Amino acid sequence: MTKIRTGQHSRNFPIIALVGSFLAFGLIGAVQAVHGPLIPDYRSQFQISPATAGTVLTTHFLGALLGVIIFHQLRPRIACDRRLIVASCWLMTAGSIMLALSPSWTVIATSAFVAGIGFGGIDFGLNQLFSEYFVGKKSTASLNALHGCFGAGSVAGPLLVSAMGASYSWTFLIVTAFIVAAAIMCYWLPEVKVGHTLQPKGADTQSVILSDGRRGCPGSKQSNEQAAQQVEKEDTSQATTHLHEQPWATPSQSSHAHIDHLQRNSQAGNRRNCQSATPPSHATTAPHHRESPSERRAALLKRGDTASSSTWLSAMLSGLGKITLACFMVIYILHVGIETGVGGWEQTHLEAIGHSEQAAYFWVSTFWLAMTISRFAVAPIALVVSEKNIVLACLLGMTLSLGAGIVDDLAVISYICVGIFIGPIFPTCIPWLVRMFPQLQGATAYVIALSMVGGVAFPPALGAAISSFGITALPLTLTVLSGVCVVAFAIIVKSEKRLAPSIHP
Repeated sequence: MTKIRTGQHSRNFPIIALVGSFLAFGLIGAVQAVHGPLIPDYRSQFQISPATAGTVLTTHFLGALLGVIIFHQLRPRIACDRRLIVASCWLMTAGSIMLALSPSWTVIATSAFVAGIGFGGIDFGLNQLFSEYFVGKKSTASLNALHGCFGAGSVAGPLLVSAMGASYSWTFLIVTAFIVAAAIMCYWLPEVKVGHTLQPKGADTQSVILSDGRRGCPGSKQSNEQAAQQVEKEDTSQATTHLHEQPWATPSQSSHAHIDHLQRNSQAGNRRNCQSATPPSHATTAPHHRESPSERRAALLKRGDTASSSTWLSAMLSGLGKITLACFMVIYILHVGIETGVGGWEQTHLEAIGHSEQAAYFWVSTFWLAMTISRFAVAPIALVVSEKNIVLACLLGMTLSLGAGIVDDLAVISYICVGIFIGPIFPTCIPWLVRMFPQLQGATAYVIALSMVGGVAFPPALGAAISSFGITALPLTLTVLSGVCVVAFAIIVKSEKRLAPSIHP
């Protein structure tokens, strides 16, 4: 059994479930990676253009986008990640069987869409599961390890295509068998209810530790609401007086002060209500832990303190906050577009500049292998290096590598370097985003869903560019997209410095 830490609590994570999680994430990498090497087979079997062949990646990511949205919407209702992850595995199994048996291009595209829905559910579900179980820098490390398994599957995919003689039918039959195994192992995932905090063994069921170190009543939602209503009247007059006493305060500073005041009174109200709800025999003293305001706000959000959380959300997501969030989305959308662009069209590019078909298969696998190695390598590095510095190094390296690919003699080595630098971006940005916007509920879902836009929009766009300007337009186009990511990163860093007083008071 593997013990996973989450805040002050722990919970056993069965080894079979951990293996199933890694296998499932590896398989979604394989499913994404096999479409690129199969494009020549698609074109020869169905007599279609490069732009049309590229639409199989579009339908795949459209399905993935829908899968993330469905998972995110059903999660509060079903209230169990395990069931949704297992259902997503079986859905991808159905899509893979349909791909293996598809007799026409229309059925291929439809099957890729169905498999994509399962892909999106697995992607979001496991990212959410790992980001909740691990905290702090361990979150960055664990997510890089998980995404390293994605890269391992991406390496195995093109090799499988080559071993199966570039036959899409045999390729997806083998993939189906492994997905079934992953689905069965995922039945052992811990059944942690959505919205429930894991309790330590032997915890007092009558009370829990509040964010300020004292005990409160977690199940007394009504008492929390009553306390919030009781102190809101006092807050209105006192907060108004505070604003009049400090006329020089900016709106964000005023909101920030008001939030702190709301939180202090809300905690006091919770303690007053719990004193009457908890018998004296249960009133034990817990060690006092003084938390920062940002940690207390996160605790309030988890307890459902609507008074303070809504005010904090309004204050935080100012115009600057929205710009920063939009820049994160730009990085995710464009970097996924670059990843799918290289994975989908590197085979065609290398064959066009003189490499054999088998050599091109090998170099495509090397791209995915480089991405895998970099994710596993960054996992321990992330424990000592900040997310910001890791992302900066990756974006600069990716841009320079793509620019070198314009020269035919450097194309192979440039794609390998792109794999090295692009790998850690996705898993490393997630904890950075969550740390900057801890009050944004469902941030992981929004990020993963919007990142699918890159996979939806760019494969056919690149296919159209290749049809018009030739395959040599691929590295130049991707270099421009990577440059935009660097600009977005610079805006985030500049905004972070201005938002720092609000994020980390």
